[in-house]
Amino acid sequence: MGDALRLMHDNAAHAWTVGELATKVGSSRAAFARHFDERVRAQRGVHPPPPSPAE
Repeated sequence: MGDALRLMHDNAAHAWTVGELATKVGSSRAAFARHFDERVRAQRGVHPPPPSPAE
């Protein structure tokens, strides 16, 4: 995550996409998005909602 943040900081004018950042740091788009979301939520003290019950 640190590498992605450095990329965004070093080129803040660039319109970064999740896919582009994932590629730059050697991750899949889905894994990067999940990890990013988890980190942002953790920083804000927000926890993901519990899983939905199986229907």
